[in-house]
Amino acid sequence: MTIGIKEKIVMEESNNNRVTQEVLKKVMELDKQLHQLKEERDNMFYRPARMEIIEQMRKHGVNELLLLEKDEATGEWKRFKDAFLFFNEDYDPIFSYEGEDTCYRIVRFGIIEDKLRMRLQEIPDGPDGELLQKPEGSEWIPFWGFADFELLFLLLCYVNHGLDPYNYTKAHPELLVLGK
Repeated sequence: MTIGIKEKIVMEESNNNRVTQEVLKKVMELDKQLHQLKEERDNMFYRPARMEIIEQMRKHGVNELLLLEKDEATGEWKRFKDAFLFFNEDYDPIFSYEGEDTCYRIVRFGIIEDKLRMRLQEIPDGPDGELLQKPEGSEWIPFWGFADFELLFLLLCYVNHGLDPYNYTKAHPELLVLGK
């Protein structure tokens, strides 16, 4: 019995689909390289960005920084109309975290044990396409940055050069949660 071309191709493909020691070794080498590149990226951009935000907050004498204003009538976090670097043309926050098909916006930063933390608010799409505002989460989570480096750069510009968040934070100590 002879093996036809189709059968030979199928046999070769099935052999190529097996995980061998050689393939595993190559994958582990690539994984190590990827880890090294991520570490390099973090050292180059994310870590200095977090330290820069902490330095600016300390320079302004705050250990908590409100990134949004609260509407006194509704009690909900407002959308800035004057912070053009931070928000898109619809005045919705473009500075958001995506996680498991859920969109969040950062409400506040805090310096906790010399590390930059943040608190988030879920903003899911409503049935009419409008963004809904769920209550701010009570958990302080690490701020790791974004996949979009431009957004992190814009946030740095906002934190470094904007006085509004610092003035608002100092004017509204009742909205702060650290130290309560």
